Amino acid sequence: MDTAGGLSGLVRSFELALVVEGLRPSTVRHYCSDTRRFAKRTNNQSPGKVTAGDIREFILEYRETRAPKTVREMQLALRKFFRFLVSEGEIARDPTASIKLMPYRVTPQPTYSEAEVKQLLLVCETRTLTGARDRAIITVLYDTAVREGELVSMGLPDWDRARVKVSGKT
Repeated sequence: MDTAGGLSGLVRSFELALVVEGLRPSTVRHYCSDTRRFAKRTNNQSPGKVTAGDIREFILEYRETRAPKTVREMQLALRKFFRFLVSEGEIARDPTASIKLMPYRVTPQPTYSEAEVKQLLLVCETRTLTGARDRAIITVLYDTAVREGELVSMGLPDWDRARVKVSGKT
């Protein structure tokens, strides 16, 4: 690989590796965006000159304006990038190896009681298309716990088998 372009010059190869690995397009986009942001922060220096200190400084700056989960995801992107560089023979050691991931706590989403769900279903006017759609959405969310994006991705139901197809993360 040509390292004359510094870190930025290697991001394209990293991107191709992520795509070939089968990561979702949004994950590839975020990993590459975070990696480019880091390259810009370090003035696109040679990958062999990046230190754990450079990465820690970037993390501290990033933490000032981002949520802990976002910081952790950025750290995962950099970790994957530098491990990629090691595997490609671009650098001898991974500068992220000694850096612990940012901890974060998942905020549980509020849940609805069975009575609240029944109330929601009662207000759906099933004689209209909109009401029937609303009832179907509420029922699918309650019965399956799909994510919002997964719900939006659903196609038309398979009426014969009483199934719907959902494309999602898991």
